[in-house]
Amino acid sequence: MSLKHAFGLLDRAPERSIWFVAETDADVAAAHRLATDIGDKHGRLALYISGPEAPTPLTLQPRPIRLRLALKLALSQLRCRAVVLPARPSRFSIALAAAAAAKGLSVLFLPRINIDFIIFISKLPHLLRENPRSKTVNPWSEAIAKRINPPIASLDALQTALNSPKTVLCLGSGPSSNDGAAVAAAETADVIFRVKHRWLKEGRIRRADVVFSGTVERTRQVPNAILLSPDTTTAYRVAWSALLRGRRIRYGIVEALAPGFHARDKSGARMTNGAAMLALAVAMKPERLIIAGIDLYSHPSGAYPGTPETANAYAPAHDRELERTHTLAMLQRQITQSGPQSLTVIGPLHDIAIQSGIALNAGGNGNSETAP
Repeated sequence: MSLKHAFGLLDRAPERSIWFVAETDADVAAAHRLATDIGDKHGRLALYISGPEAPTPLTLQPRPIRLRLALKLALSQLRCRAVVLPARPSRFSIALAAAAAAKGLSVLFLPRINIDFIIFISKLPHLLRENPRSKTVNPWSEAIAKRINPPIASLDALQTALNSPKTVLCLGSGPSSNDGAAVAAAETADVIFRVKHRWLKEGRIRRADVVFSGTVERTRQVPNAILLSPDTTTAYRVAWSALLRGRRIRYGIVEALAPGFHARDKSGARMTNGAAMLALAVAMKPERLIIAGIDLYSHPSGAYPGTPETANAYAPAHDRELERTHTLAMLQRQITQSGPQSLTVIGPLHDIAIQSGIALNAGGNGNSETAP
């Protein structure tokens, strides 16, 4: 094991993950049974194991030293959502459990009998939909953030901050965000809404007036954009993190600005930032709304531009059917309030909407050649 691995600097996981720890062959067998059952049922999810062996679909990971900082760094590098430890604890698993709990992660134990396997699998969807960062937020930090750096108070205030835009371009992270028609639309749009920051590396369009995200890093990467987070807890956590870095930010809460939008469904599934973006854009009632890059993970080129190796699927926190239903409802709402001529949809979502009976205006796809 290398020195950097010993101190928790493991290779960055491509997806959110579950980290199994095994001490015996029986532990490995239990982890393998669970991993096989999990498969791809929960979307993009990496499955790691630290133990005597790593049968497929598990991937072997070295064990860092038992220092809290090293273990917390390893959990961050693996983008863990849960750790699964042997029923008979070891010194390493005890230390890892403490580090995981400090980060708000779920700590589970390897089952040994059939009923325990069934219970484990039934709990998993809920656990994977929890945002561990939200579990570590202190109420007093929310109160301080709200007082010192209050969010944008209303939809009217957001409209004013954006100079009352008539044409809004919504760009998700899918391959159609780089479509030639989207690039052309960016030249004339009054404001551009974007999701997170992937486009800083892969996008042909380099502008963003509003960014939808739940992490403070976006305020540094896109400093001139307004940051909108889906819910109150996330928004104040971001504002508090910015204050700790000596900055006040322009930010808002989508649940408070977009009537009817809820960041979490009754099932526990969390809405994506793309869903929040569409809800907010439609709530602004623009004269013209252009949408690209909301491909619902159905684009033939893959999940994102230039990354064919990434699974074309949602992260475990989200639900494919829920996202599809919400997206189509937003398209219909825009047409109802402003007419079919007000909406242009670029990418696979155009055909999905047509097949679902939404009367998009003729020629509304605007498709042209998609950039590689």
